[in-house]
Amino acid sequence: MTDRVINHIEKLGEDYFTQSILKPIFEAKNYKWVDFNGGPNEFGADLIAVKDDDLTGDYELVCIQSKKIKSSKKEIGQDSKLYKLIIQLQQCLIRNRPLPDGKEKCADKVILAVQGRLHVRLRDEIKDHTKQGIIILESPRIAELLRTHCFEIYKKINTTVSSITNNPNLIFGNQSLKKALRSNNLKNITDYSCDLEFFIGGRKKPLFIIEDYKKFLAPLNAKEKEILWLISACKKTESFAQNPLIIGDIASINCKFQEELLKYESESNKNLKHDIQNKKEALHKLEVHIQRITKSTLREHESKIIEEILNLIYSGEQSKIDGDIKKKIEESFFSTNYLKEHLKLSRSISLKESSLLEEPSVEINFSENFISEVNRVSTQYKHNLNVIENEDSSTEIVQELLDAASFLLNFQTVFFDNASPLTKRVTNDHIKKYNSRISFSPSILFDSTRDLALLGGAGYGKTTTLQSYALKCQSNGRRDCIYIELTRYRDILKKYIPDTKGIAIKRYAFLDFILESHSIKPNRESRDELKAILDSGFWMHPN
Repeated sequence: MTDRVINHIEKLGEDYFTQSILKPIFEAKNYKWVDFNGGPNEFGADLIAVKDDDLTGDYELVCIQSKKIKSSKKEIGQDSKLYKLIIQLQQCLIRNRPLPDGKEKCADKVILAVQGRLHVRLRDEIKDHTKQGIIILESPRIAELLRTHCFEIYKKINTTVSSITNNPNLIFGNQSLKKALRSNNLKNITDYSCDLEFFIGGRKKPLFIIEDYKKFLAPLNAKEKEILWLISACKKTESFAQNPLIIGDIASINCKFQEELLKYESESNKNLKHDIQNKKEALHKLEVHIQRITKSTLREHESKIIEEILNLIYSGEQSKIDGDIKKKIEESFFSTNYLKEHLKLSRSISLKESSLLEEPSVEINFSENFISEVNRVSTQYKHNLNVIENEDSSTEIVQELLDAASFLLNFQTVFFDNASPLTKRVTNDHIKKYNSRISFSPSILFDSTRDLALLGGAGYGKTTTLQSYALKCQSNGRRDCIYIELTRYRDILKKYIPDTKGIAIKRYAFLDFILESHSIKPNRESRDELKAILDSGFWMHPN
């Protein structure tokens, strides 16, 4: 029972811990004046307790600093919070505090009340820094003081008697669970839902395994659209991969590319491009006249010969035309400047095109280490999938499978989104279509402690699967399964967890949702109490 109290103490917020746990203890130990002093002007003391000596009339003054410290903290080092704690304790030791008779004095005792257990090295370091006697109370001792001096509070925590759990509507989803399980007429706890088809990923976009990831090593000729995709892709892959996506720094590559793009999109280059286009249109009109005159002059010859003659004229190589035909052509164009004008326009266009800047592009090489990492994770996924399907699997193997699946789904999202230029590199022939399909019980995945969402269309068995798993947990004596029918509280859920992209979800959104859905006003005290109960694995069972 004490463990539950200790767990409850360590989960509370510092101010609530000071007021609801420490203050009653000192009041029970005959301190007549016990004041909460937390805030910006506390000068080291979260709680000040004073009592008088009936024989001498003197006052005993105790300053208490409450702090939540993780047991993993072994030394102060560069931790700014621990440095601040030392300063607060020193303030407790040297600063005068007002007494009930109007006088002032320094603390007779300074107590550090810890929500947790201090590492021995950290305990010694705190005492060395303060130089004077600091009394350290840790969670086990505080729980014992509650038991011996504030038994009602101790009992209340153990029996979870509170404004939350006394609420008849707040049974943490188990009422819905019981109702759901009773309605199914299950004869046993066999997880028959494993007969359903399950996929890693989504039904329309399940996880797939590519036969050969080396095809992604081929360089990518990237223009503006591809560069924009690469910037996004590099940032996304940093969140799940150990190796960079490409060789080189994408920011530097983009900087140089933008410089070339500015030149390409400059007004002078646009004007040059427009001028070339106008001259090409004039050249085309001229060639129409040349073609009409040439065909009329050589109408007795085959069309193939006429085409060859026109090609020589267009290329400015009239000297290569045979004598008789050449003479006829010259006579036909004697009264016009078509041939000279054509030659002039052609040379002008060629000269301008040599100065025209084409749309810039850059060759991108993908990191071989990144592709090797993807291939390694893919191999691990396939191996673990085979182990789970054919052997007794451990939680560790399942966690590795899910971690690999998460990696590959992230890779898949980046490399095969609508903007990706790499999608065309993979065809259906390169994909193992059924690697995402799992034929083992989904309970194995749920037991992994990883965050999971079960998706599927209407009638696919989502509710049945979760109810079956919850029943199995209950039958096995597990107390950490909470079943909540979110559809019953849709409006409240949208209030705290909006479905609009880009809107941040508040830190305590889900706790506030649970509280309000059961007619309890969300505030710091109710959140702390609910969080402590959920973390302890305790909930009320309906009669």
